[in-house]
Amino acid sequence: MEILATVAVITVLLGLSIVGIKRVKRNAYDQQAVDTLKLIHTAMQGYASINNGEFTYDSNPLVAEARLRQGSKPLLNRRYCSSATDRTYLSHWYYNCKFTCQHSYAIGAYPESADYGNRCYAIKKDGTIIEGNSINDSACNVALPSKCPDYEFDDGGGGGGGSCPLVFTFDGEKYNLEADILLTSALAHLKMPNMPEPEIDSDEYIKLLFLKELQDGTLKLSLMESNEEISYIDNVSLLAIDHPDDIEILLNERPAIHKPFPEFKLYQAKDMISPVKAYDKEGNDVSGYLTEKDGQYVPLVKTELDGFVKPYALVLELGDLSNAGNIQLIVNAYFKPAKMDQISSAVKQGSLCPDYPFIEVPDGSGGWKEVGFEASVPLAIMGSNFKTKDHVYDLTGVFVNNDYRVRICSNMEIYFDYIAVNTFSDYRSVKVHTLKPNNASLNEFGILKSLPSDLIPFDYYQIDTDSKIKPAKGSYTRFGDVLELVLFGDDKYVIMAPGDDLSLTFNAKDLPIIQNGFKRSYVLYAKGYHKWIYHDIDIYSQVAPLPFSEMTSYPYPETESYPLDTEYKEYLEKYNTRIVQ
Repeated sequence: MEILATVAVITVLLGLSIVGIKRVKRNAYDQQAVDTLKLIHTAMQGYASINNGEFTYDSNPLVAEARLRQGSKPLLNRRYCSSATDRTYLSHWYYNCKFTCQHSYAIGAYPESADYGNRCYAIKKDGTIIEGNSINDSACNVALPSKCPDYEFDDGGGGGGGSCPLVFTFDGEKYNLEADILLTSALAHLKMPNMPEPEIDSDEYIKLLFLKELQDGTLKLSLMESNEEISYIDNVSLLAIDHPDDIEILLNERPAIHKPFPEFKLYQAKDMISPVKAYDKEGNDVSGYLTEKDGQYVPLVKTELDGFVKPYALVLELGDLSNAGNIQLIVNAYFKPAKMDQISSAVKQGSLCPDYPFIEVPDGSGGWKEVGFEASVPLAIMGSNFKTKDHVYDLTGVFVNNDYRVRICSNMEIYFDYIAVNTFSDYRSVKVHTLKPNNASLNEFGILKSLPSDLIPFDYYQIDTDSKIKPAKGSYTRFGDVLELVLFGDDKYVIMAPGDDLSLTFNAKDLPIIQNGFKRSYVLYAKGYHKWIYHDIDIYSQVAPLPFSEMTSYPYPETESYPLDTEYKEYLEKYNTRIVQ
């Protein structure tokens, strides 16, 4: 009995010790969370004290913490929340995304512990620690004061930086997403170290796959702004290309952010072939990923920054092309755009050196040489219809010693889905007809709902009624008829806010009858610009200043100005009357 009693006492004491150890361990985790919040608070206050009370923001908790530990500008995570179950961040704390009152903040955190219970903490601007008692699956929620009329909780929804206008065409029954357009006309290029300032290519041609002529000859399409950006649409037209029905028409379009930009040119393609072999820098055969436009892309190794991956090299063996009159590489790929606010600090610190894609061929001496297509990022964004944009790289005459290999290198998050070789050289006559729109109307539509997979195109008929995307302040084009604004490229824009839709119709009855043995393909031409919205950067948080075709850069220097003669003042007063405060 004495032995049993002794064992019972020991067991009780041991249980109490374990409970005590857990309590001490949990308290230690809690204290770490509180101490970290105090450290962040001190750094935030110190930064604000020397920057006129202003705070800067970073959308990546990992980058924010790294900068804090390095003694750099402390950045408050405002846009993205980490999941309570997400263990991909290196931080021991999961920062909440609560932001309240101008120049006020509260950062929530809970300790990364298996038994943290339901406790979490936040620190207010005045240094007060708040203890919360609610944790859900998406974030650590700490109740904040509700006295501020501009209180906002940003849970990571919204566009997150934007893409470019989306093109939908009507096939007689419904609108289908063709692709995004005008990506390289962005007014917010990130300056890369040791590289020339990016230039703006303000127009683009895209082939339309789904556009169908209605019985009365009408052709209908829509340019939609569904992201966190401003679009400035200057000129829109359709090209109707009549060509032999046994060949396909490809466009000389590829993205470039340095001149010379691709000039308008039509390629004819027939009986394209796949590369004989394709492999990555480790020698893994990836040929099977490139034979069809099916969303099965060459694997990449991701990093913590959206838009960037570990450096890769995709090597293509094209086979014996010694008898080919033309050699064109056809690339179908899509990419995840980098968010400037995520990577700008990493670029400035030198920890990230973006490497634009470049194409190389053997130099004949055992090495490789570039062939002039540097900075050519595939133009289809993820969430667009990646099957619609084929990029043509004309490699005729660049190979030496009959060594027909190609190497594509980068560290940008580009997913290669289909690559083929076109050697067709028996070019035939084609006829190109230009159609101007006969109706153009700007309407309020709504933000399109983001779909579960980046490979599923946006649906014209699914509207996000809970979207948190906010327009930038300024003067937008009023709704209604805007036909005269899109007929010519004259710097008189249809200025579109998030959720706007520019509906266009064309009259195919004006076109000649298609000859026997020919078919008609439609190509959209658009000229304009778009600007990603960053609410914390003055020039990117407002519509002004308006871009113009003769500007040397954006923002342009004080020696340059948007036209302000009588004609342009009348345009501004007549059309740009929809004011967003």
